[in-house]
Amino acid sequence: MVAAVVSMVSALALAGAFLPGLIYLDACTTIGSLIMMPPLIGFAIQQYRGTFRANETALLTAAAGALLPVGLAGLMLVTLSFQGAPLDLLSMVGGVLLIFGGAAAANFHWYRTLRLAPAECRFVPSRRGISLREMFFAVAAIGLIFAVGLPLAKPHYAHKVAASETPFSLPKGAKDVTYMDRNPQTFYMYTVDEQTFLDFYQDSYELEPIEGSASILALTNCTETAYNITRKQVFQGWVYEWHHEDQGTYLIYDRDQQRVYYHSHTR
Repeated sequence: MVAAVVSMVSALALAGAFLPGLIYLDACTTIGSLIMMPPLIGFAIQQYRGTFRANETALLTAAAGALLPVGLAGLMLVTLSFQGAPLDLLSMVGGVLLIFGGAAAANFHWYRTLRLAPAECRFVPSRRGISLREMFFAVAAIGLIFAVGLPLAKPHYAHKVAASETPFSLPKGAKDVTYMDRNPQTFYMYTVDEQTFLDFYQDSYELEPIEGSASILALTNCTETAYNITRKQVFQGWVYEWHHEDQGTYLIYDRDQQRVYYHSHTR
């Protein structure tokens, strides 16, 4: 039952993570949200029916539904490991694999238990309607989706704002944040002291001291209507770079300006 509850909460939380695509409309993001949210919510519903209503068909549906993210996460984990992806990304994918893998195994076990149980021992719901408790759970599920999604629903770009006004996880003390988050590219830059930068990133990124110089694509001439992109040259600080085919993540710390520059792209 624990695996079922964790998988339901995780599916609803993931659905909430796609909610911003329905608030700030963008072709790629919005289409992705429309594709991903219904299956995740549907999985949570079937998981509930299979676990708490002992519905065998729902159990099989939920088990099959859990195998899809398991397969995708497993493939991504192997691929990203060989590509040397950042640790935080590997941890996130690994978490998805464990949660939905556990749910699939638990569902198949519970289904087998129900099938082998004597007829007189099987649970039969007293009625097919929705109980008051289930209505409460439905409201809580909707609340969870919005609780996860609304804090992530930030504008696609902003200039010199606080870290709390961005859709990113930034170190404590980050300020003067400028960003543009439009699929397939993400740019942001902010000011923070060097030790805070190192404490925040060095466990997840293989940072290297800049020797000579390093460069990164960064935002410039930011206004309310257009953000320009230029190549920023840095001579002292730290650098991280990972890329594979059409994907990449780049990070630079400019020691002279105490400025962090980040750029990633998925194609």
